[in-house]
Amino acid sequence: MERESKMILKDNLEIILITYNRKEHLQKTFNQIFADDSPIKNLQMTILDNKSTDGTSELIEEYVQRFPNIKHIIHKKNIGGNANIVRAFETASKKYFWILCDDDSYNWTHWAEVVEGLNQDYDAVMVERNSPSSDIGIPVIINELGFIPAAIYKTENLTEDVIHNAYINILNYMPHLALTCYLVNEKKRILVPEHTIITQGWELKSSNEYVKGFEKFAHTRASHVNLFSSFINSYQMIKDKNLRYECCNELWIGKSFAFSMQAFMTQNNFYPYNICDIFNGINFWQKIIFLAVILKYIVFDVVLKILFYNILQASFVNDRLKIRLFGIPLIQIKFKKKSKSMSTAKADAMAKKALNAQK
Repeated sequence: MERESKMILKDNLEIILITYNRKEHLQKTFNQIFADDSPIKNLQMTILDNKSTDGTSELIEEYVQRFPNIKHIIHKKNIGGNANIVRAFETASKKYFWILCDDDSYNWTHWAEVVEGLNQDYDAVMVERNSPSSDIGIPVIINELGFIPAAIYKTENLTEDVIHNAYINILNYMPHLALTCYLVNEKKRILVPEHTIITQGWELKSSNEYVKGFEKFAHTRASHVNLFSSFINSYQMIKDKNLRYECCNELWIGKSFAFSMQAFMTQNNFYPYNICDIFNGINFWQKIIFLAVILKYIVFDVVLKILFYNILQASFVNDRLKIRLFGIPLIQIKFKKKSKSMSTAKADAMAKKALNAQK
């Protein structure tokens, strides 16, 4: 039975790995997917290299010599990470495909659950999630699938409309959600196994992560990408309007819509396109919450900060608290130095007595 499953897997599943200038991370990834216990090490694998310049291409070639199942494609130009995802869609040829990134971690212990889902002809089998339980609804599933390697997909669902929408959704840095929304719209079967295989390695540290690969000039939308507005924009591909709004309530899994909007405001810095995108993609009551969060941000995080840090200034120097208004001294408070506590004075007396005794 195990041998039969492996034969089915080899004939029906292919790996497509996207990468650009991640030699160190890619080496760690290779160590895992070509390990002795890896169930995918002998599968057909295509690596889409965005014309790396840091030695990544040379590292891949080393593995090509060792593993004949690897095909290395170097693009003539760096087309960007999200366009590379769509290129992976176009590359898929077997019944199932799994797009991998170059910086994640793998645990193959429960791989049999994945194989079972593929043999049962599911349209997508999830292999990663942040939710602690596998008992999750469609809005959470859609959110989880924002991570591109989070599922293995059936290739036949890559329709022309999906590819077209994926290209459009490159602007939102989530072209793969075009496929997710199609699966939901067509009520396709998505399996959420009890256990996961992959752990996400990528962590957003700054907005500069979004403009990786640009040499000099990045489109303003690229340099101001925000995940919250990107998700909401992507949800516009869902036909069921009520489901769209439910998805908006799961922007930050386990947190409220208001919490997500507060997090958005701290990241967005009032970039108008993102604010408008969110406002146009939510329902009436979500709009009320969003406007309240914006008002709170303006009053407490902007106006009061300007007031207390620029208009009303306070400084503490030499036991004196000085308060200025527009740079003009307003009030000055002098603090008396604290006298030694009784315990401290007693300790000093005992130390002095002991010193005299030694003399």
